[in-house]
Amino acid sequence: MNIIRSNAGTLAYKGLIVTVSILFLIECINATNIEQITLKKSDQQVIDNFNNSTWVDVIVMLNTKSIDDEKQSRLNSLDYTQKSKIYLEQEEKVISTLSEEEFEPVYRYGIINGIYGKTTIDGLKKLEDNTLVDHVYGISTYYMMLEESLPLVKANYSWGMDYTGKGQTICVLDSGVNYSLDIFYNKVVDGYDYVNLDYFPYDDRGHGTHVASIAAANGSIIGVAPSATLIVYKVLDEDGIGQDQDIIWAIENCVSKRGTYNISSMILSLGTKDTYNSSTCNQSHPLNAAVNNAYDNGILMAISSGNSVSSTGMSRPACASGATSVGAVYDSDIGPKQYCIEPWYWQWWCWIFGPTCEDSTTEADKITCFTNRDSNLDLLAPGSEINASRWCQDSCLDSCSCNGDRMACGGTSMAAPHVGGAAAVLRQINNEITPEFMEYVLKETGKGIYDSVTQETFPRIDLYNASLMVLYSEFFEVSNVGDENLSVSEINSSASWITDVYPRSFTVLPGHNQTVMVTIDLGDEEEVGSYSTNLIIYSNDPDESQKTVKVNYERVHEGCTGDCPPASGDWLVDEYTAIWFEGVDVSGKLILEDTLFLGEQETNITSQINFTGGELRLDGSNFRIK
Repeated sequence: MNIIRSNAGTLAYKGLIVTVSILFLIECINATNIEQITLKKSDQQVIDNFNNSTWVDVIVMLNTKSIDDEKQSRLNSLDYTQKSKIYLEQEEKVISTLSEEEFEPVYRYGIINGIYGKTTIDGLKKLEDNTLVDHVYGISTYYMMLEESLPLVKANYSWGMDYTGKGQTICVLDSGVNYSLDIFYNKVVDGYDYVNLDYFPYDDRGHGTHVASIAAANGSIIGVAPSATLIVYKVLDEDGIGQDQDIIWAIENCVSKRGTYNISSMILSLGTKDTYNSSTCNQSHPLNAAVNNAYDNGILMAISSGNSVSSTGMSRPACASGATSVGAVYDSDIGPKQYCIEPWYWQWWCWIFGPTCEDSTTEADKITCFTNRDSNLDLLAPGSEINASRWCQDSCLDSCSCNGDRMACGGTSMAAPHVGGAAAVLRQINNEITPEFMEYVLKETGKGIYDSVTQETFPRIDLYNASLMVLYSEFFEVSNVGDENLSVSEINSSASWITDVYPRSFTVLPGHNQTVMVTIDLGDEEEVGSYSTNLIIYSNDPDESQKTVKVNYERVHEGCTGDCPPASGDWLVDEYTAIWFEGVDVSGKLILEDTLFLGEQETNITSQINFTGGELRLDGSNFRIK
């Protein structure tokens, strides 16, 4: 028996030696292959990951070297559908050079010129040598950005003008939504779960439900844009963590559905723990590139600036040039506040060493201590403490307080949906307004908040003033039909009622256009009637260095109900029941918008009558246009 046991023990020991030797040999082979790669195009993170696996997740970004000159010249002016066809052709060329043993493509993007896949060492070597490959990125990790807001931003004033985001859709990229809640009834029109790979983006964290309710809830809780619908993409797991490939995929799907659902904005209340400034934020990074391309396709990208207590940078992707980065202010005085900016599994750190940051005093419009910001921060919005929807009655999100169906949380995550909802309201007023002009309007009309930390002044959104600016603005195009760059140095007007022109100076490439926004304000002192003035455009056009653009404005009466008095000028009757009694003469046009017009006895119109969803009803009376 002893001899047998000894033999068995010896054999097992020898087997262990063999196993260890084989593993050591494999590691040596990996190390040798890694050492053979000269890092010209790949992140060091990609190489490091090969120490733990023979297959590594990567995003391969491509250049445009194989695109013919004609396509390259118009690439920037193409929409998502047109551009994605060119990108997919490029991506197929790269994939065709790799075998299944070297590279496994998981998803070919259309929103960026890149491929998400899994590569071996040999595959990486081929990618490094491929002239079509621009860079090979490792996968980054992103975290949710947690921590009497509507009156502060005057959303209720915009509602009073019936601007509630009606006809608009917002994409929410987060931990999902509890779409069974009454506040989301008939509101979630599409979505996908990128964590569990199904069509049910249900919230198992609580963060996404809270964010979505701030933007667009309608019921026991009212959001910024209560009439807007939602597309929900679950890109964060139950721990509030997500990765590049899923977020980019969700961005692409949102962009592809913009025309179907009239999508005005995307909300990303997530970001990296690391922060980046204008010098260190790589705009070619796959996620930044996706954000920038979504912006180019007409979607405002409302992204939380992050909660890392930085005054020198913001999280990615808030640092992307196409992002509208949003920091947080208090919406009221809630007393001293302390914050532990750590995930739930690191909360013990703050218990032992104290809070990450604290505000000894709080008041409305004070910037929260956790807000990431530098000179490039775009906007501020209420972010602490925001009382919105609780996703589950028996659960409360870490660092939040819950009562009934409400959950109060603080973070730049709560600020971003205020801006995403505001974009839906502005797009309802003018469905053609682009992200560039929405961001400009929100900045111009916002309340300036001075930050003693950065010594910068940032605009806190004022939705009512922004709504008025869009309502009183019109747009025109400056086209360059020549072969050289067209440089516009100034646009001005002598009319006092032209209150703003944006942009006033710019450069237009050959074959491209630049949209210009003109804002007017006649004030209360001007009479009803027609007004006209000229804008003068100064440029380097050799044939016409000064170009005149005519601006016409027509001011009309705002309408009435009941016994309407005679008046000169035009009448605009908007959503009223208007009754003209005997002997009433309207000198000018009668414009009916969603209005029932009752003509009694005899009503005389000296010009014309326009119907926009209105109705004319004659109750035994005469109606005559002179």
